[in-house]
Amino acid sequence: MKFTRLFITVIILSITAAITFAGVPPYINYQGRLTNSEGFPVNDSTYTFRFQIYDAESGGDELWTSAPEIDAIAVTNGLYNYILGSSNPLPDSLAKYESLWLNITIDDIGEIGQRIHLTSVSYAFKALYADAAGTIADNVVDSNTILNSSISLNDIDSTGAGANQIIKRNPANTAWIFANDSISSNGLGGWNWSDSAGHGPDSVIYADSASQADYADSAGTVNAGDIRSGMLSNSRLSSNVSKLGQTIESGEITDEPGIARYYNDTTNYTVPFAWTTVGQQSINCPTPGYILAIGSATITIEHENGTGRHPLMGFSHAPNQDVYRPRSQFMLPENYPTGMVRIQMHNITFIPCSVSDTYTYYLNCVESSSGAEIEVSNVQVILLFFPTAYGTVSK
Repeated sequence: MKFTRLFITVIILSITAAITFAGVPPYINYQGRLTNSEGFPVNDSTYTFRFQIYDAESGGDELWTSAPEIDAIAVTNGLYNYILGSSNPLPDSLAKYESLWLNITIDDIGEIGQRIHLTSVSYAFKALYADAAGTIADNVVDSNTILNSSISLNDIDSTGAGANQIIKRNPANTAWIFANDSISSNGLGGWNWSDSAGHGPDSVIYADSASQADYADSAGTVNAGDIRSGMLSNSRLSSNVSKLGQTIESGEITDEPGIARYYNDTTNYTVPFAWTTVGQQSINCPTPGYILAIGSATITIEHENGTGRHPLMGFSHAPNQDVYRPRSQFMLPENYPTGMVRIQMHNITFIPCSVSDTYTYYLNCVESSSGAEIEVSNVQVILLFFPTAYGTVSK
């Protein structure tokens, strides 16, 4: 049971950070957990912190800092909480940045690992200030900022157009103009449309008789009998029509999720103090989207009392290389009794794919204790593809 508690602690450490918004003016509520090198919470005390927001994962420009002086924060059972913006207001200019990165420094310790990516904060800022302002500035709305299908004909001003008039491009195709429409016989058993100036397409509808009643029924619908046989060329048909009566191939389906799996229960891998690939799998992504990589393996450790063990596992785009974060880890303390220890390690990694392509990912392991080895078996790799065609969810 001691091993089980250690493994659960690793999982908890990977999900202890949370970011939320709390109204106007904006604040970001940040919670974290401090542990020592063995993964145990630090002693309860007051620690001096400094929080900074940058526009890049490394280097870049500092956009905000918590205060000129370092703030003292109480840490209890390793947990601490701080509201960014409480001592020094967050600037409105954060809303213009697509990505923000949080840097944390503790007095006498220094910076804590890598900067933390605040993935949705800039979007929340934009929504927050748009709601707060309640108005839109002049000359900022263009066709790219109008939601598709959100403007109906009733929203368009009819100034300049009269009853029974149409809107059309002028012959030079330089401006929109208003004109009267009319229908006349084309001498071929059908009807031509034109405006009062005589501009219009040739024989847009062919009926089986010269009667204007054949143009459409009482409900304004053009039926199959109203279209003269052989008068519609293939170029007039939608590409969707060509699929009628044919088989739809898998490559033509671009908005469905997919799955690929690898499993090996016959090979045992000896993993030293170096990243080693124990499983790999490829998946075809027909559109840009996201890949959820799930890996699991059985780890066997021949432990000797007095030596610590620390296996790591995760995914990479290359074999025998360091892995994406978050990576899974297990820590066996030095005072654990001598004997064999067997555990099941899991890793879940969320990977964006920006273009349609075939992607291969490698499940890599390492025993990070120098001079030690582990045995890896029962390896499984599952890749799940999710397209972006379903849209996004906003908070």
